[in-house]
Amino acid sequence: MLNTKKFDPTYYIDQLVDLAQTARKNGLLSLEEKANEQSDPFFKQAIMLIVDANDPDKVRAILDNDIECMSARHEDTAGMYDKASSVAPAFGMVGTLVGLINMLKSMSLDGGGASSLGADMGTALITTLYGCILAHVLFGPIATNLRTRDEEEVLCKQIIVEGIMSIQSGENPKFLKEKLLTYMSQKQRDGDGGGKKGRKGGDGGGKPDVNNLIGWVTENALPCARIDENTYRITLYMKAEGGSVKVFGQANWGVEWTKDKYGVVEDNGFFNIPDADGNIKTIEGSATPGYYTFTFVDNGGILDMSVVKAKVGDTTIYDPTAPENMWLSMTVNSMFYYYAPGWAQIADPELVQNGNDYTVTLPEATSDQWQAQMAFKTTMSSSADKRYDFYLVMTSTEDHPGVTVKLVKEGDDDTFYFLDRHPLKAYEEFVYKVPDMAGIDMASINLFLDFGGNVAGTEINIKDILFQEHREE
Repeated sequence: MLNTKKFDPTYYIDQLVDLAQTARKNGLLSLEEKANEQSDPFFKQAIMLIVDANDPDKVRAILDNDIECMSARHEDTAGMYDKASSVAPAFGMVGTLVGLINMLKSMSLDGGGASSLGADMGTALITTLYGCILAHVLFGPIATNLRTRDEEEVLCKQIIVEGIMSIQSGENPKFLKEKLLTYMSQKQRDGDGGGKKGRKGGDGGGKPDVNNLIGWVTENALPCARIDENTYRITLYMKAEGGSVKVFGQANWGVEWTKDKYGVVEDNGFFNIPDADGNIKTIEGSATPGYYTFTFVDNGGILDMSVVKAKVGDTTIYDPTAPENMWLSMTVNSMFYYYAPGWAQIADPELVQNGNDYTVTLPEATSDQWQAQMAFKTTMSSSADKRYDFYLVMTSTEDHPGVTVKLVKEGDDDTFYFLDRHPLKAYEEFVYKVPDMAGIDMASINLFLDFGGNVAGTEINIKDILFQEHREE
């Protein structure tokens, strides 16, 4: 009843981001090992539901129902203590009435028993006190504690559900973390604070973090994140004109950093410190609205400052028609097919190409992954000293439990950029993109697609395939 188990949302967020990174690199099937490491049965169940390539709507329905039923059970228990809290004073009064009856019985008209009146009255009233204590010191707080624990557990499970669904849809791990943080209160996101410098003025701020994570806006003072012994960082949203930042040495506007207390200032043409008061201001006509990351290095009371514009969202340029798209200039050396319903190979499925647009027809149903493979063996290559983006769009005429996408090195199935499996809804476009991948030395790159699990007569369209050296806006 007085379980001290803590439900920490940040733990689950970190776990989910780690799972997203693993899925992005090795595919959803690789999460099975991670699931077996989980001590939380709900978390394990959620992971296994997407590993098994279940329909996303069904996955969410199962998990939401689990949360709803759990919360109902918790409310039944809390309600029992609420009831006990409400009736305890009444039972105390019953005890008092019984005590008063006994007290009156011991009294006589000639004054007998008057000497014990006080003691008898005290004995009678003590049950009312016990009833109040049980109601307001024991039963009531237990009910409140149970409901608080329920809210904490429900929050963590809601975070798990949202995270799992995002992983199944292939969401970027960085964006996933930002989305999950919105489930937490501002106090929870702030944690214990950090650093010793503060921000005054300006036009709202972003949560200080080593990785420039951005998730909220405020008009109050913000602590900078301490990222090294004498180095502090903060990300702020600034307006195009009139934005300003002021640094102070501690909370409650302590030591003020005026212009003479700044050393090297790398403003990148965005901000300067024009006046003696030390206000850091936008340079008119240079700084556009957006998030900017300020880094301060404290050299014995003299601050070196640098400013860069922070990236918000995916700034990758996906243009399948651009000349940078290597898919347009490559040659397909050969096509590979393995179409084997029940693991018995039959004739290759029909593939129709129209430029960077491919439609494959699967006349026979398959039951398992890898029973309907198709691969483009290309002349594309990549190198470890560069970074790359990948993109394609798929549409199916039927619901599909999971199409596998793998970009792999020719002759080496264990060297690949990604291995993912994603469900498709009938006639709904599915956009698959993997930005800013670390390069791998590959002399020849193959794109494998597997449609295993399809129903008979399924047609799947794959278009706008893009593989390029990383491009940003």
